[in-house]
Amino acid sequence: MEVFCYEQKKTFRLEDGTKVTGDIGIYKTYASQRNKERYLKRRRNEYVTLSLDDEQVQEVADNVNVEEDVERQQDILLLRRAIRQLSAREQGIVIDYFFNDFSLRKLAKKYGASHTKISSEINAALYKLRQYITDKNS
Repeated sequence: MEVFCYEQKKTFRLEDGTKVTGDIGIYKTYASQRNKERYLKRRRNEYVTLSLDDEQVQEVADNVNVEEDVERQQDILLLRRAIRQLSAREQGIVIDYFFNDFSLRKLAKKYGASHTKISSEINAALYKLRQYITDKNS
């Protein structure tokens, strides 16, 4: 007895905008490869090789702004402290939404609430973060 397994079909767009209909497995493979290529492209752009004789070295050294870097690090530290002041649920929602790129619908599914409830929880958490940061900067 032969058993046939039919995959679900999905319509998706390629990077050039072309619509394609295919099996979900094919889509997942395509999306995985596309994400891998994007990641590798970002990684290649992160590092610029410079030699000591290169004029770019001096240009890079001239453009380094230590004050901005220190301020940015202080802001990051303050934000981390502010996030720690939130409840565990609020921390999870904020981190997933802003740092892990979860959509409202994914968060709603993960936390067992409607996406409108998640949206209002994000807004409430942002208000608390603003208050904490404003109080610390005063």
